Amino acid sequence: ASSHADELQVINASAEGGISIINGDSSMGHIYFGDTSGAAQGRIDYNHGGDYMRLYTANTERLRITNAGRIFIGNPSGRSPGSLTPQFQIEGTDVSTSSMSLTRNSDNSGAPSFIFNKTRGSSVGDDTIVNSGDTLGIIQFVGNDGENSDNVAAWIVGKVDGTPGVDDMPGRLEFYTTADGSNTTTERMRITSGGFVGINAASPETTLHVHGSALIEDTIGNSLRVRSTVGNGNDPTFYFEK
Repeated sequence: ASSHADELQVINASAEGGISIINGDSSMGHIYFGDTSGAAQGRIDYNHGGDYMRLYTANTERLRITNAGRIFIGNPSGRSPGSLTPQFQIEGTDVSTSSMSLTRNSDNSGAPSFIFNKTRGSSVGDDTIVNSGDTLGIIQFVGNDGENSDNVAAWIVGKVDGTPGVDDMPGRLEFYTTADGSNTTTERMRITSGGFVGINAASPETTLHVHGSALIEDTIGNSLRVRSTVGNGNDPTFYFEK
C-alpha cells in the first residue's frame, strides 16, 4: 500500500477485495475528504433514490453520472439543446468553464482528432455497413430563445454520398442555416463526394454551381478569370443558358 494511504487496508491476496457501503433504497451513501479548513472539501455521493453519482471538489459539485450513464459537468440537471439530451455535457458561465480542448504532443505532423462514426448495427461493437444518404455526423449550433434551447440556428452535416463498400466510403458535407422568423433549417451549400460545390443547389453539376445571383466585389478592382490548364487546344468557355 502507498505510505500516503495506509491507515486502512483491505487485503485479500488470493481473490478480489473491496469495501461495500450499504444504504436504503431511497437514501444516499457518501465518501468524504476533509481537511483542517473543512470537513467535506472533497466528496463522492451515490443517491440510491435516483441512482446517480456525484463528485465534489472545494465542497462544490463538479460532475454527475446519471442513471442513464450521462455525464454532466457544471450543471447537475443537464439540458436538451436542439431537443436532444446528449450523453456528455459541459455547462459553465464563461469561456473557460464551458469549453473543451484536445491536445496532441508528438514530434510529427499529426494532429488530434474529433471523430464521428456510424454503423447500421443494432448493438455495441457491430460492424454493419451504412447506406447512401445516411447521416454520419452533425455539428449543431443552438441558441436559447428565452423559453428553451430547442431550436437550431445552423448545422453542418456529413452524409454518405453514394454506394459504400469495403474501403470505399463516399461522403458529402451539407451546410444549413435558419432564416429570420423561422425555426427550421434550410440547406444553403453542399460539397459532394466528387468535389462539386453547390450554393442553393442540392445537385451541383460543375465544380461551382450557384443557384441564384452572384456578386464579385472588391475595393480595388473586380475580375473574373477563366483559365484552361490543359494544353490540348481546349479553350475556356463561358456559357449563357436560359
